[in-house]
Amino acid sequence: MDKNKYIELLEILCCPECKGDLEFVENYLYNENTNDELLKQIKGKEISGYKCNNCSLLFPIIEEIPVFLVDKAIKLNK
Repeated sequence: MDKNKYIELLEILCCPECKGDLEFVENYLYNENTNDELLKQIKGKEISGYKCNNCSLLFPIIEEIPVFLVDKAIKLNK
């Protein structure tokens, strides 16, 4: 994965929930139980994504595609 292309997108992206700023996160280990078929694909794997500090949500990058659906976002512990 070319992380530079994802970092460049930060200039035009915002959180779909609160419209706040995002930061690029690498090597987040997603290991939560879920019934969501999309999120099951990344369970137990280190992923990258876009984190909103206001909402404590992580929008994962799955198969090199950023997923900006709030119902697919990973809720982070504060």
